[in-house]
Amino acid sequence: MNSIYCKERGFTLGELMITITIIAVLSATGIPQLMKWRENARLSSASRKVLSCFQLARMSAIKLNSFCTITFNQEVNGIDYDLVVYVDSDSDLEYDPGEKIIGRVLLSDFGTVEFDTSKGKGRGISFNENDDKLPAVAFASNGLSKNNSKGMGMGSVFFINKTNKKAKVVVASTGNIRIE
Repeated sequence: MNSIYCKERGFTLGELMITITIIAVLSATGIPQLMKWRENARLSSASRKVLSCFQLARMSAIKLNSFCTITFNQEVNGIDYDLVVYVDSDSDLEYDPGEKIIGRVLLSDFGTVEFDTSKGKGRGISFNENDDKLPAVAFASNGLSKNNSKGMGMGSVFFINKTNKKAKVVVASTGNIRIE
């Protein structure tokens, strides 16, 4: 007579506790690093987004043979944007209703990234103000950056995240744009 028996398989309580302890230790060391990485990735994304808006303004100015302006802290249709890019039909570095908006940025889309107000005239932005008292810079049809008095529009935008990592987008008087 054959006797069939089943051997029960599974984990012992000791094995389960050791596994849970290992997972807890790995989580305790890995999660803070993951959070820091995420914040730094958001800072990098925000910097690249602003850089691409500057490049868009410069390329559009050349292509359209018109001033393309970037104004910071600009209200459009009831929304306060951190940055608005538009075709500045009257070349005054001020957004007027009806001027074509070609880009806009809300820093809130990038988590805890914000302007570094310890730099850039206490705003995190070193560009000269337009007549509306908003920092602004334009690109002329030759690709050079201009300020409100039609002089060279060089300046920087400074960012910081909650881990105190910083980034800066720089516009040179020649119209060159870079991230530092």
